[in-house]
Amino acid sequence: MKKINTFYEYVNPVCLSTGIIGFLLYFEVDYLEIGMIGLGLWGVTGALDIEAKKNNS
Repeated sequence: MKKINTFYEYVNPVCLSTGIIGFLLYFEVDYLEIGMIGLGLWGVTGALDIEAKKNNS
């Protein structure tokens, strides 16, 4: 059976990288909010991906 990728599998790494970049910029420039939003979206999209995989199984 061919594995079908969900949208969340593609957007999840983008949210993580936004969070990491935001935290790195925070130490030089005040970008803590960007880091928190990125990590928050990473967590939400990760949870949504898990739910989507459960429903497709």
